[in-house]
Amino acid sequence: MASYAITHVNSNDVLHSSVELFLLDGTDGSINVTLPIISADGNTYYIKRIDTNVLATITLTAASGETINNAVTRTLNMNEGIRIVSYNHNYIIL
Repeated sequence: MASYAITHVNSNDVLHSSVELFLLDGTDGSINVTLPIISADGNTYYIKRIDTNVLATITLTAASGETINNAVTRTLNMNEGIRIVSYNHNYIIL
């Protein structure tokens, strides 16, 4: 069974490349998180929104010069989880 480094994020932050699983929590309000700068192809991260605050917006932002599925930002819906992989200075959502 795999073991992942996990972090809980409930405020604006830059995500760390040493963590594989991010639990994003907008219970206290909207947050914007920046994905790690891509250092190599194949880096995989799991990102899950865990709050049910209908007024909060959780936004993922790519680092400068990088994209998420060819966009600079990606909004997560309530209870949405994604797996992203780095490739060619971009993140691809699987």
